[in-house]
Amino acid sequence: MNDTDRVYAVFMQANPVPDPSLLPTTRAEAALPIMEGSTIMDTRETTQARPEKHVRSWRPVAVVAAAFVVVLLVVGGVLLLFGGEGDPVAAADANPVVTCDGETCTWDGPMTVTPGLMAFEFVNDATVPITFAVWTMTPTAADEALASRPVGTDIAIARGDDPPNGEDLVYDIVQPGSSQIRSIEVASGYTYLVDCLTSATIDGEDYYDHLWRPAAIEVVEP
Repeated sequence: MNDTDRVYAVFMQANPVPDPSLLPTTRAEAALPIMEGSTIMDTRETTQARPEKHVRSWRPVAVVAAAFVVVLLVVGGVLLLFGGEGDPVAAADANPVVTCDGETCTWDGPMTVTPGLMAFEFVNDATVPITFAVWTMTPTAADEALASRPVGTDIAIARGDDPPNGEDLVYDIVQPGSSQIRSIEVASGYTYLVDCLTSATIDGEDYYDHLWRPAAIEVVEP
């Protein structure tokens, strides 16, 4: 036996040929030992898709909330300025202030009151005398007057075109830089139009030449 034969013999002893009858004949039989409690660890990494996390955006909600707050502030300001259509104020507690500066005439008070004695304060911040008038009018007469000259009117008056007459008129001529308080009994079922007027004289005749109408007060039962 030469050296090559010896090496081959040693190799065959170290690596004997397996008995063909003991080898698994199918792939399923080959995997059976692993399925039946094999201690061989499967080191393959498994990758599981994570569900996409939904992040809720609060920006639209914040924008809507801010817009709602702005609307509330605007509505509150309008109600505060013009009296709104809420519950009427007792005439004795109204205490409205009418101010005219020769360019504008403003009203600071409620638009709806209950019957009673109501104190008006007329303030003249202009450089000319101002006539502050409060007209007592039936609802029909008030509707007609307001149709042609609504609240907020600021117009020049032609000679002979005086403001419409109500059933009663209370007016005070207040001098520049002064004020005056006049108490008026307001009755249920009537509307009281408040006007500020300036006058002019032509050919010795006085007439109203400008009119502001800052308020129309409705009197209702409590």
